[in-house]
Amino acid sequence: MALQTQVEALSTKLTTKKSNEGGRSSDKGTAKKKVPDWMNKAPKSGESKTKTKDGKTYHWCDGYGTHKPRWVIHKVEKCRGYIKRLRELGENNANSGDDEEEPEVPSSESPTRETQCSVGWSTTVLAQIQRSAGEDSE
Repeated sequence: MALQTQVEALSTKLTTKKSNEGGRSSDKGTAKKKVPDWMNKAPKSGESKTKTKDGKTYHWCDGYGTHKPRWVIHKVEKCRGYIKRLRELGENNANSGDDEEEPEVPSSESPTRETQCSVGWSTTVLAQIQRSAGEDSE
């Protein structure tokens, strides 16, 4: 009898702790942050996809299945949905031997720093190869 009372007391304590824990809902994912209305309004055609508000820089991101399209702090190139979609497109292109049109790749406003470094490095190596080929032919 005493054991049953202890189990009931612990069960009650556990359920009240879950429902009151830090003011959070006990269901994960149901308590979402309320975002301002402006964050859900897409830029008009021709408008910049980057804006500064309250000292923070925001970028328009379509979400690519990870989140709803909205103004976010992360750059499009860093969006998990964007990266996942690029990987899927790459796998699809590698698996298909057909000469069909390539699916549209999500565009970004400017290349990433990593891309810029890769292009710069490739250009340097190509120039060195051309110089050494020119010296060999002389």
